Amino acid sequence: MTVDQKILVQRFGKALTTYDRAATPQQSVAHRLVEMLTEHISTPPTEVLEIGCGSGIFTQALSRHFAAARLTVNDLVPDAESIIRQKLPDTNLTFFAGDAETLPWGGGYQLITSSSCVQWWQDPASFIDKAYDSLAPDGWLALSTYLPDNLYQLRHISPQTLQYPDSSAYLQRLSRFERSEWRQEEITLHFSGLLPLLKHLKETGTNAFTYTHQGVWSPSRITKAEERMRKSLGIDDLAPLPLTYKALLIIAQK
Repeated sequence: MTVDQKILVQRFGKALTTYDRAATPQQSVAHRLVEMLTEHISTPPTEVLEIGCGSGIFTQALSRHFAAARLTVNDLVPDAESIIRQKLPDTNLTFFAGDAETLPWGGGYQLITSSSCVQWWQDPASFIDKAYDSLAPDGWLALSTYLPDNLYQLRHISPQTLQYPDSSAYLQRLSRFERSEWRQEEITLHFSGLLPLLKHLKETGTNAFTYTHQGVWSPSRITKAEERMRKSLGIDDLAPLPLTYKALLIIAQK
């Protein structure tokens, strides 16, 4: 599926104020990625680039753990800058907006990182190659993204979902790095029905996978979709609806 950049900006922009509350899986993944960083990096980086900062969940964690670092942060949504600066008013921080898949990054970074972002790229695994080229010698890459079975329950109600590369697409590109480690995480949320599940997607911007030409989620459409989803998953009317996030976390040193 080709991702419409205008829809991404619109829906993630609307979700900036609700993301922190709703994005519990993404928060968990961000915390795991920070743990991997602190396990491996003995000398704190001073030049850090974060791609896809969003509402700043991961940015705040980076700032806490690498307090002396100069942070360069990017997001597709320009309004993310004001959110980040409100949360980190005293941080040495530079922000640039735009599509990081196509924009130049510069070089000399000691850490390049991204959490829960590159799955929206046309070629998500290319993040690894681009990071390698922009890292200083001995610099680190830290990445979290999502795997093909991510949110698989949604396939029963919407044919238009992201096409996630499998782990091999990422791992084979790590051969240029001196060393690397990767992990997989699975997080399942449960909802009383389809309406709160859709609200969760909207509040995290993840509803950007659903295109507007599919129509409005009217009450009757939601009822029919939930019936179809429950039948496909083998879930009775009283059981909660699951939504499963399947994440891939990678850390590598140049």
